[in-house]
Amino acid sequence: RITSNALNDMTTNSLDHLDGYINVDDLVKRCMGNLDFATRILGMLNDRCEADLAELEEAVRDYNPQKIAKVSHRLKGALANSGAYDLCQRAATLCENAPTSAPEKVAAQVTQLRKEWDNLAALLNEAHTPAT
Repeated sequence: RITSNALNDMTTNSLDHLDGYINVDDLVKRCMGNLDFATRILGMLNDRCEADLAELEEAVRDYNPQKIAKVSHRLKGALANSGAYDLCQRAATLCENAPTSAPEKVAAQVTQLRKEWDNLAALLNEAHTPAT
């Protein structure tokens, strides 16, 4: 897994590679043009989202709607702060639906969120895999 330190050498081109998941222009603007800070934000996002998704999946297994709503709300904030607006919207929908939706629907939403997060995490990791 990529960590916040591993992201420090990420270039603007590498950030552009994330454009399908991260609004790179917005993230860099929010970081006042500081690319190092933007990459640290992405590292924190990676660490935070992985932990939150594991906690979310556990809450789905135990079917704890309150915990699902709480964790998905926290995820929503982390994703929004990083410019991952599509994933943020998925987390927001999950947060809203968790207390009243059928367990199968909530589980499907978490599965989709996990799939999309894994795609983004793979792109983050790919940016730091040395060429052979």
